[in-house]
Amino acid sequence: MKKLRIVFYTDSYLPSVDGVVTSILNTRKELERRGHEVYVFTAGTKETKMLQKKDKHLVVMGGVHFRSYPQYTIAMRPEFQINIQKLRPDILHFHTPFSMGFLAQRHQKFTDAKLVSTLHTLVFSEEVLSSYLPKNKFLRIFERLLLMRYLRWIYRKSDAIIAPSQYVKRLIKEKLHLKNFIEVIPSGICLNKIKKVSRFEARKKLGIKNYEKILLYFGRVSPEKNLKFLIKAAKLFEKKDFRIIIAGGGPYLEKCVAMATKLNLKNVSFPGFIPEDLIKYYYGAADVFCNPSLFETLSLVDIEAMARGLPILVPDHSAQAEFLLHGRCGEVFDRRSKKDMVKKAIKIFENCRRYSTYKVAEMFSVKTSVDKILHLYYSLLKA
Repeated sequence: MKKLRIVFYTDSYLPSVDGVVTSILNTRKELERRGHEVYVFTAGTKETKMLQKKDKHLVVMGGVHFRSYPQYTIAMRPEFQINIQKLRPDILHFHTPFSMGFLAQRHQKFTDAKLVSTLHTLVFSEEVLSSYLPKNKFLRIFERLLLMRYLRWIYRKSDAIIAPSQYVKRLIKEKLHLKNFIEVIPSGICLNKIKKVSRFEARKKLGIKNYEKILLYFGRVSPEKNLKFLIKAAKLFEKKDFRIIIAGGGPYLEKCVAMATKLNLKNVSFPGFIPEDLIKYYYGAADVFCNPSLFETLSLVDIEAMARGLPILVPDHSAQAEFLLHGRCGEVFDRRSKKDMVKKAIKIFENCRRYSTYKVAEMFSVKTSVDKILHLYYSLLKA
């Protein structure tokens, strides 16, 4: 088959690390391994611009961090004058809808390329809107209406929309009222890069006693991740001898620490940002991986936990709950009940050998994801 020339557009990129960035990096590497040419157009500050020196296929436009969502950078002057025709792209694929999504649809006007989008982030979810929009009621209503109108407009420009889960596909139809072709393609992880350590080695490294029951959250510490719910459940977990580790950095870390201090919690710790070489020890030391977020479009950290043999504990009526449709990889708890969350964590701990987590993780490899993405690309080009 013809080798493709693809341009990715994203408002979120290195040195920021989130689900969008991880998905882009994994997908790009696998596409390039198969002989395709991938360019990345992004907005960034000085740190991101430094990366251009080593990456000739990276184009960084100056920008500022998005006021409400700091891991996104908005290009102050999107470079509409870039001669996109010289690249002769086959596919223009935007991964975020803001300045770079706008640039992608502008560039399509000057090429015969197909325009594809992936909705990685539920920017229209109530969790995000309540956390990041102004507290003033009237301003919030106005900004919400403006945001929803823009999202409907930008995604309607796509020849195809990729939804990472069935849950997201339903929301696209219900919230954005779009009738575009929507394909469910989960983002993938590089399974061969997953490093494991034994429970004994991990606990020795982190100073965790063998008898302790460890429930781990790993990821960005931000308001929409629903960590407040987990922290408020800590007293119930303490009665069942569970210790909670909330690992990762983010804009909500200080507030989470303050909340735990105010509640006088002895069984919750916040190690902060975890260096790459230590990540495997946190996963290896845990008994249960809990992601209480109602905001996820898929959750790559859940897949990484399962790939390391760790059962997951996730809320019902969420994208994460779909993992359990593929096999017994964890438990779903009632998103309104802290008692049910604790009950399901105990169930996982007491039946840990009954879960087949790796088999489910295998279904979400980056190779499988890219197979589906390429099939979509070629289908659009033939149409």
